Amino acid sequence: CGRLMCCLSYEDKYYVSEMRKFPKVGSTLEIAGSRAHVVSVNCISREIVLRLPDGIQKTIKLEELPK
Repeated sequence: CGRLMCCLSYEDKYYVSEMRKFPKVGSTLEIAGSRAHVVSVNCISREIVLRLPDGIQKTIKLEELPK
């Protein structure tokens, strides 16, 4: 339709829907026997940045999360 707000409204619904699939930033996950903190998420690249107990940050794909 060529209206900016129309496009933004559609995109907002998509991003809200996608973000529900990711763990919340600041939450703790059990990964390979250790606890990792969620530092950030990127729904476009489907990546999650985790901080491991030793301070190292690791990026994983959403599909790599244990079910």
